[in-house]
Amino acid sequence: MRWPTMRGSIGDRLGLAEIGPELDRLRAACLEPWARWSSEKSLRQQARAAEWVAMAGRALAWHAALSTATPPEQMEHASAVPERLRYFAAAP
Repeated sequence: MRWPTMRGSIGDRLGLAEIGPELDRLRAACLEPWARWSSEKSLRQQARAAEWVAMAGRALAWHAALSTATPPEQMEHASAVPERLRYFAAAP
């Protein structure tokens, strides 16, 4: 199971490869404003931890959204909550 990261959200929308220079540049640009307070290595580790914690938040957001969704919408997105919880539980 691939653990979703920036590739799993922004990368999917932009059609970027899971490993590639475009996504590396995008990640570096997101972290650059914080470089004055921490090393690049530390920032990457912190970003990875934040992505992991965000999985729980995404599961809760999907759960809330689906609780008021129509039955067809619930069927269409039925895997959203369990999928994110599996990613959360399987994180390295």
